[in-house]
Amino acid sequence: MAAEKSKYQLETDAFRKTFDSFRDKRIVLYGIGRRTLTLLPGLQGFHVVGLLDRDAGNLGKSFSGIPVISLAEAEACADVIIINSDPTNFQIIYQRIVGTHLPVYYATGERAKLPSTDYTDFADWGKTEEQLREQIRQHDVITFDFFDTLAMRRCLDPTDVFRILEHRLPIEHPLADRFARLRQEAAGETGEEEPTLAAIYQALAQKAGLSADAVASLQKEELQLEEELCLPRKNMVRLLHDAMALGKDVCIVSDTWLEWEDFQRLLEHCGLGTFPHDHVWLSSERHESKSSGALWQTFRASIGKRSVLHIGDDMRGDVAEPQKAGIDVFSIQSAKDMLGHSNISQLLPMATTLTDALHLGFVAAEACNDPFALAATRGRIDMGEAERFGYLVFGSAVLRYLCWVLDETRKAKHIAFFARDGYFLKQDFDFLRTLLPEKPSEADTLYIPASRRLLYLATLETEEDLRRTAFFPYTGTFADYLESRFEVAADARTAEANDQLVDMGDEEALLHLIRRYETEIRNEARRERRNYEQYLAKLADTWDRTVTVDLGYYGTNQYYFQRIIGQRVKGCYFYVCYLPENAYLETCELHCCYNDASDPTPARNPIKQKSAFMESFLTAPYGMIRFIDDDGRLVCEPDKSNQRHFDVKRQVNAGIQRYMRDFIRLYGKLAGSGIGRIEGKIYREFLSSGSKIAPDVLKGFYFDNDMVGSREMPLET
Repeated sequence: MAAEKSKYQLETDAFRKTFDSFRDKRIVLYGIGRRTLTLLPGLQGFHVVGLLDRDAGNLGKSFSGIPVISLAEAEACADVIIINSDPTNFQIIYQRIVGTHLPVYYATGERAKLPSTDYTDFADWGKTEEQLREQIRQHDVITFDFFDTLAMRRCLDPTDVFRILEHRLPIEHPLADRFARLRQEAAGETGEEEPTLAAIYQALAQKAGLSADAVASLQKEELQLEEELCLPRKNMVRLLHDAMALGKDVCIVSDTWLEWEDFQRLLEHCGLGTFPHDHVWLSSERHESKSSGALWQTFRASIGKRSVLHIGDDMRGDVAEPQKAGIDVFSIQSAKDMLGHSNISQLLPMATTLTDALHLGFVAAEACNDPFALAATRGRIDMGEAERFGYLVFGSAVLRYLCWVLDETRKAKHIAFFARDGYFLKQDFDFLRTLLPEKPSEADTLYIPASRRLLYLATLETEEDLRRTAFFPYTGTFADYLESRFEVAADARTAEANDQLVDMGDEEALLHLIRRYETEIRNEARRERRNYEQYLAKLADTWDRTVTVDLGYYGTNQYYFQRIIGQRVKGCYFYVCYLPENAYLETCELHCCYNDASDPTPARNPIKQKSAFMESFLTAPYGMIRFIDDDGRLVCEPDKSNQRHFDVKRQVNAGIQRYMRDFIRLYGKLAGSGIGRIEGKIYREFLSSGSKIAPDVLKGFYFDNDMVGSREMPLET
């Protein structure tokens, strides 16, 4: 079987088809990574005159006979530049060479362009906290709106509260599928201009034919849910306390159906439990509203000629109407509005389901709690330190995936997480099961040593196996290649080649060198297989009803693991190639969370589109597992930057687990795959649209692949 060959051939075929009209042009490829190394041997008929790389130390080196040149040299000798990299880096790379006069294309055939930055023009990004503090100093009376100003809900809209409550109702409840609709209708059928929550539920009881006890229970659950969702906008609460410390007369003015006793619980929840009742103006108690202007007229009359500043987010109730009453205003943005004017604003129209709204509500609460958080960055989300980075970027995507895995493994006996991708995934899956009220299954979770290097050698039996292992791309000298790939030391038998770079483009010449060590190679392969089989035997007596868990993409590890255990298993992935050319589809049962056969490449899979960060995160605190030694110990490659900065990844995973805990407590388990859903899109947009990542976070994210050489590259956004 030669599925790897077909993988690289697919990339080569796509390139040749995309750029067929460029055959008469002099081409420079940007990128000297794996994609280019496997592409170059298949570009017969194309005129590639040079390679570009960001590392000046590579200038003058050659790969498959093509030199690495400078941008100036490229402009002098070429007609076009093609960025041949992971799509994650397309725009990053283009930004490095954006001034070139040569036309630049991405490997997809798209003409390179910079991302839009229209979000930076939003006027409110010019407002600062100090400006607000100065306004507070200049006024006698300071009033604060409550919802979306002093406090916020961890959902996009107030009506999401009703949708969550409906979701929580047992299926046999008479309002299980219509509570949210009826609850909203009841608010308009009380006959009161500013109804209380009690009046609304009385109207709901009549509308739905509910008993007094049933209504009281629902009303109590709504109040509890409001408290669960509510959290303070900490900076605004601090400003309120500071205004009081300055001797200002501070009031809270809110349109709400909550009465004082229930509203006070939210004040306590937000650190305002001692705030005096007579300084809280509630529409439900006053029977007047801010949005109509009546409450503001009454308030203005009550405070005489003193100067008043109101702080709030609603353009009518907090800006237009108080201004009509002669009250100065300082408008701030709600967290949702901040999100809508940020670099990830394109996510908001995608929120069509309750879970979508909750995910974006969690994002808004984490990233936009402070109304001034995006002022300095002109609308760019600042993802902060590693724990917050994990919460915002990876939290929802990993949660959706693991909930889906939970569904896919209900009948499993073993859930096998492949190393090293499974290091954190197993921890998080076990953590997820502790969050759920009932244990979903009795399956054991196992951590299985696996790597392409380990599995290739442990299954090296035929001539085809030898060729597959030998011809997998590598960058380095022949001596390093022989030791890295086969655990065999080069000697005088290949003295002429030991210090020379391996030419992966000349397979027969490379195989000729390898033949001189074939006996040692096959002996090593038999030793490694024996040790691996003994290791696996200690983990499980039988591998029936086993499900493997991995990142993606072809099912390579699953296929070779099946060869080792002699049994077919089911595989669960973030992304899968469903093209017919993927030969593993014939022998492996491949299931995917974020794409299916309708997106076989998978070009639309958002996790695959930004796979570099997920690949870098899903690793372990040790290097690539090479083999199991005679004592049953893992032998790994030396630590690289991903391991030296592994504490960053631990903090990222702490953010993921915090997200999982927050979401499960509020909503429960997600159901179904992530195909077309918002979780993967959140991950992609944070990493694609210019969000700000702290340098201390980025130092924990590198690309490395010991199978192809020792080179590693820091990731960027």
